[in-house]
Amino acid sequence: LSPDYLCCLDMRQNPHSYSLSFTLQHEIKDFVFEAGYIGNLVRNLGEWNYNLNQMRPEAMGPLATQLDRPFPQYNNVIQISVPDKTMTYHALVVKAEKRYSGGLSFVSNFTWSKHLGNREGRFNVYDRKSARGPAWNSRRLRFVVAGLYEVPFGVDRKFLNSGAAATVLGGWNMTASFIGSSGIPLNFMASPNLTNSFGGNSRANLIGNPKGPETTDKWFNDGAFEHPGEFKFGNAGVGILEGPGSVDVDLSLTKDFAFGESMKVRFTADFFNIVNKANFNNPSTNICPASAPCTTGLITAAQYGRRTQLGLQFLF
Repeated sequence: LSPDYLCCLDMRQNPHSYSLSFTLQHEIKDFVFEAGYIGNLVRNLGEWNYNLNQMRPEAMGPLATQLDRPFPQYNNVIQISVPDKTMTYHALVVKAEKRYSGGLSFVSNFTWSKHLGNREGRFNVYDRKSARGPAWNSRRLRFVVAGLYEVPFGVDRKFLNSGAAATVLGGWNMTASFIGSSGIPLNFMASPNLTNSFGGNSRANLIGNPKGPETTDKWFNDGAFEHPGEFKFGNAGVGILEGPGSVDVDLSLTKDFAFGESMKVRFTADFFNIVNKANFNNPSTNICPASAPCTTGLITAAQYGRRTQLGLQFLF
């Protein structure tokens, strides 16, 4: 092995997971209601590499050199896929469904969950517990509704089912969906990295209440953070705040125009984010020294706005 990069393979434990669920269901005519609990526990998942030659915290300082690393004869000593990643997921799930009748069907789902892991913010290899917190893809609240509605006007429908008006104005089908969710957890980094730890990065120091006005100019209270300075890893926890939530409403309209017995033209109009909701990206979470401030807490971008798509199909 090269003296610049030593790779140490260990006898890894096999990952394992436990799935838990409990559901109650009740049916009333065309409606089905469900409420339940879903849990998932994952242990010994090997997705992280550790640099075992990172400077120990007590050795970090202005005079620290390569000779102060645990294995000074090597640059990096990498332990690959250490089987210590854990994930814990608990969720309350409520579901309501209307089976198709009277031209209408829909399904809705509400989830209130807590998803924890120990991978995010793992900068100090000697303090692995500090990396535990909300997972990067966690969504605490999420509500989804999707449905189909056949407009009751037109040929073979309940109202206005004959004549020119039925042909022109009737026969429309509408599908719609609504997705709303809370934001993802935010991690606060110290920039630049001044640890001089030969492999570790630094988080910010938390010195106050981080809750802020949640505006695009100032999403959180940046005065609650400070750069930890030189030779320190910072004490801010993982996922202590959430970024902006999102709301997306999509709508699709379709109608068939028949020609003869076997030919028809299908017109489709799709509207994405039809309410033109501004779904903002996460704010900058870099915490810089007072002598070199940065755009901390500022949101500079958003996801796409309203989009429309029209289409024609000839079916025969």
